[in-house]
Amino acid sequence: MWPVALGPMARPSRFALTVYVACVAGELALISLGSRALTAAGDGDLRPALISAVVGLHFIPFAWAFRERMFCWFGGLLCGLGATGLLAGAMGVAHAADALAVLSGLVMLTVITVYARGRRVGSAPSDFAAALPAPDSELAQQPVRDPACSTTSRCPSGPRSASSSRRR
Repeated sequence: MWPVALGPMARPSRFALTVYVACVAGELALISLGSRALTAAGDGDLRPALISAVVGLHFIPFAWAFRERMFCWFGGLLCGLGATGLLAGAMGVAHAADALAVLSGLVMLTVITVYARGRRVGSAPSDFAAALPAPDSELAQQPVRDPACSTTSRCPSGPRSASSSRRR
């Protein structure tokens, strides 16, 4: 669930690209419809929180399409912050929608930066071993290392130093 190194670039499947285009189109439509509804209700000042919630929502299907679980919790977090801003703003909390939209942007920047740098947060175990081919396959006979390993206790091949992880 926590960030791991992104690994080599891979061309997305046609299915993943279709999901991406559909999600972006849906995102734009929801923002447009939601903005109109908020304006008609006299709550146009809640639009930043609406955008935050919809942006978060559009990330969730990416977890499935791109087989990247980070999108699920990331999208849920942004959607939750945006929904909280909408609710608090609707209850009359001054600047709640703006504040939670800014917080969503900062969370997005932080999570993407940490994830892209390949740093782990906390001590969540790696699921690298589960992705390996069967031990008797030809591919498994090649030397393989978990890019997220930093301790001997979790890595059968031993720890990596910080300098060796930067060279990869």
